[in-house]
Amino acid sequence: MGNRIDPEGRYEAAGMRNFERQAAQVLDLLAGAEVSRTRDVIQIDYGGEWGIVVLVTPEALEIRLPTVEWTEGTHAPVETSRIWQRLMWAEVAREDGELDTLILQRLLRSGKKAREREFRPCRYCGKLVPPEHRHE
Repeated sequence: MGNRIDPEGRYEAAGMRNFERQAAQVLDLLAGAEVSRTRDVIQIDYGGEWGIVVLVTPEALEIRLPTVEWTEGTHAPVETSRIWQRLMWAEVAREDGELDTLILQRLLRSGKKAREREFRPCRYCGKLVPPEHRHE
């Protein structure tokens, strides 16, 4: 049975690794986020196309912005993300080694605002759309 940072229960261990504890702290700040993971990366999706994607690895925290990549052949969009900011864990830690929640909150909020600023009204329908869906 999985837990909130290992929803599929694929990486059971006797105890939590450091980056798993750090991911749990990030998740505490992003209520309603979706979690997926591999052995060494925990991905936290928050807010859909208006939100952010957070990658938690043993070495660093990446805040990414959602986007799409247009595939060859069918020319269909595939959800992906692009880097906005990458920080080593020491950059968001207090002197005692624990994560600085205030710094982390500020970074997550700034990433979300950066994404929201990318949206512009469509010149045809007036709906706010992200840059990857606009035709110039």
